[in-house]
Amino acid sequence: MKRLLLGALHVVLSAALWFVCAAVVWTLCLLHWRLDTATLVWPALLSFVGGVLFFTLASKLLVVYVFGHELTHWFMAKLFWRETGDVRVATTGGSVAVQKPNIWIALAPYFIPFYTLLWLGCFGIFRFGYGPPNATVLCIVSTGVGITYAFHVVLTLHSLLREQSDLRQHGYLLSLSLILFFNLALLAACLLTVSHQWSAGWEILTGRVHVEGREVTSAAMWSWEAFREGCRHLVEWW
Repeated sequence: MKRLLLGALHVVLSAALWFVCAAVVWTLCLLHWRLDTATLVWPALLSFVGGVLFFTLASKLLVVYVFGHELTHWFMAKLFWRETGDVRVATTGGSVAVQKPNIWIALAPYFIPFYTLLWLGCFGIFRFGYGPPNATVLCIVSTGVGITYAFHVVLTLHSLLREQSDLRQHGYLLSLSLILFFNLALLAACLLTVSHQWSAGWEILTGRVHVEGREVTSAAMWSWEAFREGCRHLVEWW
């Protein structure tokens, strides 16, 4: 019974996450019209496509990915005040000893783009020291975001296609839904941070969630009425 209830909860949570994911995708599709195409959109898009091709066909830089992967586990464990042990990094894989890991510690490397956040951290230090960036700096930052995010996407997919105890431990449906949601949310946050379009992005997102909410509610009410009508006809026929 407990397993059945837990499975039902996972389905409900996953459905809610996919609902919000659709709104985030819609926001990203509309937001690019408000971004500077020359310094933000094209550099990020072209570098992302180039990065996907390079990391897929040329070199995956597995040691670099495993290092960031295990370090993300370690950082997240520290945020939750968990004791950690030895960290192992190799081309064949890695591991970090964590006392009582929860779902956030287990899944963090799959939805946190470690090197993208590191790159944006460097950009933040630059802004603190030199003020608002010019067009050239924004172009460089966007290119770095595209390359590092391509690295995250390619290597995350490569890792997910292999047997992963992190996902099996907490259920594949909920784990993959969380990974998709946080990847999209962090990608949107990165773009909004670089472009300073937080108010516009939030307006588009909340508007889309409202529209989707009404559509889902209408569909649920129609389904319920159809179910009741079907039951009534079945009782009359019986």
